[in-house]
Amino acid sequence: MTVSEAKAFFVSMGCSGFHMCREDTDKYYQYQALHIGGEIEQQWTEEAFMDTYDKILNGQYVKPLWQGYSVCVDYMHTVKSKDFFGKMLILTRFVAANEVDGNRVIVAETINGRRDNNFRDGLIYGAYDCGMVDEAIEFVKIALWLAENDKEPVPVKHYWSMERVNKSIQKTDAICMDLKLLLQR
Repeated sequence: MTVSEAKAFFVSMGCSGFHMCREDTDKYYQYQALHIGGEIEQQWTEEAFMDTYDKILNGQYVKPLWQGYSVCVDYMHTVKSKDFFGKMLILTRFVAANEVDGNRVIVAETINGRRDNNFRDGLIYGAYDCGMVDEAIEFVKIALWLAENDKEPVPVKHYWSMERVNKSIQKTDAICMDLKLLLQR
């Protein structure tokens, strides 16, 4: 395996050692044998983030917006850079303005974080924990708008339900209470 092949494998697996090992153990061991350092993986992840980010904003992302958005959030959590919250806010605004009915709640859930609030994942907690309170509030407002303005898609999709929308709104409200973020609604 060359370094170029290693990079392609790393990026194709979402910049995740876990996914590389799970999906192709033999290839993962070849990757490991190259002893690619964390700094290089960080650089590759940043490049993958920017590539996906640019494709979405330029209308070149061929999958549903929520999928690209989720990928960018995953990359951002790996990079753990304050600089990326500003880019994510730009991307969040774009996706909120362009996502279709039935998928808005998925984006809201991604903003909120998919795990229990005790884990403090998602963009709201991430921005808040970096001292970016204004950005955290903006993420809250967008998450609420996305959930509150999602409608049942036509044709109906199996994953969409009003219960899911309500749970997303409740989770956003719980995050606000936890962080003591007061919003006018």
